[in-house]
Amino acid sequence: MAKRPPEEDLEHQGKRLRKGSTSPIPGLSKKTIDFDKLYDDGNAKYKHRILQYGSDWFILRCDEHDVHFPYKAAVAAGSHLRGYSHGGSSAALPAVIEAFGIRVNGCNKEMAELNNERF
Repeated sequence: MAKRPPEEDLEHQGKRLRKGSTSPIPGLSKKTIDFDKLYDDGNAKYKHRILQYGSDWFILRCDEHDVHFPYKAAVAAGSHLRGYSHGGSSAALPAVIEAFGIRVNGCNKEMAELNNERF
């Protein structure tokens, strides 16, 4: 069976999900969660894949519809953003991060890998 490419490898995914600019995204400073609260010693009720965007780490969640994106988070969130409920015009990663991104405070590469392995 062919191995799926890692979700973190967003540079090589579909055209709509390329990283593009990593300039700061307005409005994200209010959406944050501490890594310890998110990870909860590996026992979190909802598991989230942590994605890196620029130098920051994010999970994706639609609070308006209480939707978590556990698998293929960037792709699923992009589809949700373009769907009827949101009517978004773009499923590009910057738009997805702006709409659903929650910055993970206190996260680094090793912590993200630990979370994503446990996930």
